Amino acid sequence: MALTGPLAGARLLALDTSTFIYLIEKHPTFFGAVEPIFQAVDAGTIQATTSVLTLLEVLVKPLEANAIALADDFRAAVSASTNLRVIEVDRSVAELAAGIRASYGYRTPDAIHLATAQLAGADAFVTNDDKLCGFSGVNVVSLRIMRGP
Repeated sequence: MALTGPLAGARLLALDTSTFIYLIEKHPTFFGAVEPIFQAVDAGTIQATTSVLTLLEVLVKPLEANAIALADDFRAAVSASTNLRVIEVDRSVAELAAGIRASYGYRTPDAIHLATAQLAGADAFVTNDDKLCGFSGVNVVSLRIMRGP
């Protein structure tokens, strides 16, 4: 499955935490925008990457609610595909994220996600956080744009 619109031609996508949440929870507004991305990753037509921080972020609410099955679904989504690489937060990610925070004023988690995307050489970073669209280190694609009117 080839992606269309702002992701057409992408070989490597970096995925923000929200994409996993919308997929697993079948979000009524954004599921239709993220499902083709994950289908393309599963099919191997594109590669994807995300920060290990995504795992932390998707597990908090299910663990608070003791929703073990939901937590397991999130764990599987973040680790199941051979075409999805989960990148650890190492020294190079931390250094670049610090520079991003200093330059753009983004929150630490956002800076880590963007640093991960940039260092991985992603063609685009897919997010639902429109304020990140001002970042120049990687093409930031908003899910709001992808889902259409």
